[in-house]
Amino acid sequence: MNTEGKVTYKYIVYIQFEESKKAYTFGSNVKYYTNDIVVVETVRGQELGKVCVPTVDFDASKVKGDIKPVLRKAIPEDIKCKEENVERAKEAMKICHECVANLKLDMHLISSEYTLDRTKVIFTYV
Repeated sequence: MNTEGKVTYKYIVYIQFEESKKAYTFGSNVKYYTNDIVVVETVRGQELGKVCVPTVDFDASKVKGDIKPVLRKAIPEDIKCKEENVERAKEAMKICHECVANLKLDMHLISSEYTLDRTKVIFTYV
């Protein structure tokens, strides 16, 4: 932490998520390399992402607002958990469809997704 109480990092890591081509910035004190799969903390919770360019030295001018951390390089258990979450999300979608029908809600479910740590399931709907 710096004197203002903010967490400081040595490096900026650019991460892409499966569903997006956009690169997001994360902080780290460890270097990562292109195509490394990492666990990151996001506003939604823990997620897997892929490093899209080699790690660069931290430069505050390249960061807008607070920066979330890269927690670690993904391990095989993280990859397995992500795969299991895809199956769990399908089951959650079925349950949510039933609830929507039972409550006669005017909504159309698009998708569902669990965060890596399974603390949240996120439904997309219109």
